[in-house]
Amino acid sequence: EGKKGFISGGVIRSTTMVTARTIGSNMGATTVIEVGIDPKIVEEYHDLSKELLENQEQTEQLTVLLTSLAKRLKLEGKLPPDKLLQFKHENSNREALISRAAQITERIESLKQTIDSYQGGVVRAKGNVYSGCKITVSNAVYYVKDEIAFVRFEKEAGEVKCNSYY
Repeated sequence: EGKKGFISGGVIRSTTMVTARTIGSNMGATTVIEVGIDPKIVEEYHDLSKELLENQEQTEQLTVLLTSLAKRLKLEGKLPPDKLLQFKHENSNREALISRAAQITERIESLKQTIDSYQGGVVRAKGNVYSGCKITVSNAVYYVKDEIAFVRFEKEAGEVKCNSYY
């Protein structure tokens, strides 16, 4: 709110409020403002989602390999010792991945409930908010399409509402 008080470009995160004179720029610099949820919770949610996706890909690869070895065992009646050892090893790896996926899924659901239930957070601009800005309050997002002045962004009824500054 100081003499200059502008945020232009980049990402700003806060658990409660962001106040500035100007947000964004008339040159269209991508500016992201996120309020309302502890950024660590959102980061953990995204990291776990990424890990779950990688886990699923690895599980699918192991399933294909194990299916191939199982077919070979069925056709030949037995596997060479090295292939049998590989079969056992990869099967235990697959079971570990499935177990970890269950843990990740449980934590993701817990984080999602926390994110969805949080209602707080405000973004205020005493001056202009330019197009190209993305305002996130809790889990609701508002994309600024036209320049707005003297505005307050808050989450109401599950979406970000643009209200008068005062």
